[in-house]
Amino acid sequence: MFTTEELRSMLDPSVMGSPSRIESLRRQEHKRLRKIAMRTIRAAGVKEWVFHDDGLHGRAYPKSKKIIVPTPTTPRHLYVVARQCGRIVFHDVTPTYMRDLQVERYACSVLRNNQLPLPHEELAKSQRQLARKICLAARRGVKEFDDQLLIGCRGEIWTEIQELSRQSSAQSQ
Repeated sequence: MFTTEELRSMLDPSVMGSPSRIESLRRQEHKRLRKIAMRTIRAAGVKEWVFHDDGLHGRAYPKSKKIIVPTPTTPRHLYVVARQCGRIVFHDVTPTYMRDLQVERYACSVLRNNQLPLPHEELAKSQRQLARKICLAARRGVKEFDDQLLIGCRGEIWTEIQELSRQSSAQSQ
């Protein structure tokens, strides 16, 4: 993050108009995000990583401890890197919805620990995926869910989970 003085100097019209200054600040931020990503990758025990410039998607291979992630140039890209690192760290957690919850918490903690904003679009997408997995588990007969797990589930998905939970409780009695 930038200090107050740096932010004021960026808003100064005489400095703000300088393309070289803006490019310099952009390069500094990219460098900082890359350092955070490399720290996260090493902390997760990843043995091999590949950066790509093809969108906001990533892939983790827990057995070989390899990840393929976007080059971390924005907090959203860094969030994807942190998620894939989380998949390496929590690959043996079962059931899958608990693993996904731990991965989300891991990714959010990486961004929070580095004073970066959480990307709301990515969080919303992850919450929808997590809620879908919870619904699948409920349909398959899981009767009780941890309250912490259900905090991110809202709206229709929450209603569906409650309904499935009631149905499975009624069938078991």
